[in-house]
Amino acid sequence: MKNEPVKGTFELLPSEKVEMMLLAGKTFTAPPGRSTKWVFYLACAAIGVLIGLGLPLYETYIARPLFGIESLPSGRPLVALLMPLILIFATVILLALRWQRKRGLAALESRLDRNVMVDFELNENGIRLDTAHASATCQWPAIRSVATSKTHLLLYTDSTLLYIPLRAFPDQESFVHAAELATSCWLSSQQPTA
Repeated sequence: MKNEPVKGTFELLPSEKVEMMLLAGKTFTAPPGRSTKWVFYLACAAIGVLIGLGLPLYETYIARPLFGIESLPSGRPLVALLMPLILIFATVILLALRWQRKRGLAALESRLDRNVMVDFELNENGIRLDTAHASATCQWPAIRSVATSKTHLLLYTDSTLLYIPLRAFPDQESFVHAAELATSCWLSSQQPTA
C-alpha cells in the first residue's frame, strides 16, 4: 500500500532558522555540554593554586639566585588574595563571551530574508523543499536520521538539517502522521535490498 504524500507550506522565520542552525551545529560538531563553564572556573582555580605552590619554587630557584630578591610574600595569603580576582576575571570573560554570542546571533538573524515561504512534500521517495529562489530534494537513503521535537520534524543528512515546523500542519495529528511517514519511509530505505 502506498503512503499518501504529505504537502504543506510554512513561512521560514529568521529566528527559527538561527535556532535550527545552532541545533545542527551542536549535532554535527558535538561540543561539550553546559559543564564547560565549570571547567573554566576550575581551570582558573587551578591556576591560583599553581601560583600559590609555584611561588616558593620561584623564590628559591629564580628570584634569589637570578635577581637577588631575598623574600616574596608568603604563598598562602597571595593565593587567598588572588583567588577572588581570578574568579571575578573568569566571570567577566564568560559574561563577555555570552554578550558577544548574543550580538552575533542577532546580527545573523538580521541578515536572513524575511517573508520566505517554503513549500514541502514528503513522499515515499524523500523530501522536497521549494522556495521562490531555491529548491532541495533529498531521497530517503541520504537521510541519516529522522527525529521529532515538540515543534519540529527533523531530517539529518551527513551535513545538513532539514526541518518542517509543527505550524506547517493544520493540527497535531497531521504533524504526527508526517513524522510517522518520514520515519517509516526512512527505515524502509535503510533495509538492505536483496
